[in-house]
Amino acid sequence: MKNYGIILASGSGSRYSSDIPKQFIKIAGKTVLEHTIEIFEKSNNIDETILVITPDYRHIAENLLLKNNYKKVIKLLNGGATRKESSYIGITSINDDEANVIIHDCARPFLSEKIIDNCVKALQHYDAVDVAIPSADTIIKVHDNIIDSIPDRSELQRGQTPQCFKLSLIKKAHELSKNDNNFTDDCGLIVKYNLAKVFVVEGSGENIKITYPEDIFMADRLFQIRSSVYPESTSLAGIKDKVIVIFGGTSGIGQCIFDLGKQLGAKVFAASSRTGCDITSYKDICNYLESVYQKTNRIDYVINSAGILKM
Repeated sequence: MKNYGIILASGSGSRYSSDIPKQFIKIAGKTVLEHTIEIFEKSNNIDETILVITPDYRHIAENLLLKNNYKKVIKLLNGGATRKESSYIGITSINDDEANVIIHDCARPFLSEKIIDNCVKALQHYDAVDVAIPSADTIIKVHDNIIDSIPDRSELQRGQTPQCFKLSLIKKAHELSKNDNNFTDDCGLIVKYNLAKVFVVEGSGENIKITYPEDIFMADRLFQIRSSVYPESTSLAGIKDKVIVIFGGTSGIGQCIFDLGKQLGAKVFAASSRTGCDITSYKDICNYLESVYQKTNRIDYVINSAGILKM
């Protein structure tokens, strides 16, 4: 059974207050749309991706698809006037008798592969799956600016996406709700028409939705943090016997890299003024690299950890 990802990117972003929809705003060098598509591209549990886009900006989406040459995006569809219509367009474009459908808001570009994996696993036992996190705040019900009630926070969670379904179930839900405009989200339809139990997979605090301009600053910071974190699953065993030259390797970060390389069995050489190499001198750098090469017959990595102050 195939796993289809449906990315809803057809919103106008009215609350974002920008000249272009938020899905085309750039964060960390890429549009929000590109970041979200790449999540599905890299996921081992997504077979094909369907993109539902704002019709007025279809040309931008087409250019992004051509530029990036995504392998899994099989359809680019014009979205409807509402989220419900766009979701229906994406769902009904799938011709399989049965499939797993993973519907995700484009405005959540921090979806993790772990969440996708857990959703697909849950679909082995449930026909409908939502993603949510516990509410850290007290939720109050207000009427005319007066608190009407304060629900028990332990029973409240904040919904996220993706929302995942067996294809036949979510198609049935949309067929039943054709004339029903009281729509919150796809899981809401399943609950409203009592079609199935909706299992909740734990989401993530990082799986934020970009709604307002200030969210862009938070998102950009999150991408910076992610790019600076070394993946725990990455093995350094391949460093053994490699030849590494570190400029600025006798102090600070450079020395730490030098020590780590030695511990892992690499042949490490530290170049700095302390070892007779003036890193501001092109000639000294060439001579140092040449001397290392004469000793080892190869250089696998060169790392620059030296800061040069220019007056």
